[in-house]
Amino acid sequence: VNELVRRKKTFVSALRSPEGKAMLQILQDDFQRASQFDSDPLKMAYKTGQSDLVQYLIDMGKTKDE
Repeated sequence: VNELVRRKKTFVSALRSPEGKAMLQILQDDFQRASQFDSDPLKMAYKTGQSDLVQYLIDMGKTKDE
């Protein structure tokens, strides 16, 4: 549990900085807002994984009040 709390604090701190916010915006634009559909199932799985990773960063950067 201590390790998870430490990681969460690190994410919140990093993603609250101006650079972290800018980075997250770029990642969202590139990997979440773009279409994940592809006729090739491997490419589609790769794109879905990218989007899932960005969502993980967003979730880890949230505080209890959000």
